Amino acid sequence: MRVKELLGDEALVLFIRPPSLNSLAERLSNRGTESPERLKVRLDRATMEMEYAPLCDHIVLNDDLETAVEETLELIREFLAERNHATTGI
Repeated sequence: MRVKELLGDEALVLFIRPPSLNSLAERLSNRGTESPERLKVRLDRATMEMEYAPLCDHIVLNDDLETAVEETLELIREFLAERNHATTGI
């Protein structure tokens, strides 16, 4: 959240949230790239990070990749358009 402290409304902070910690654990486990110890570390970190989600400008639910990507792109487009309007008046 340091970005918002430094840049305020000039920064867009998005939180990409998994549907649940269980679904995140399943996704990570199914990849087969994490040891059980590393998986626990990642899930513990995700739990901590989720506490910061309400401080972000928007929360994007990542339950469907295509939908999450489109929502993220739309939020970025809107942010850039607002910034362009604020700086140029156009």
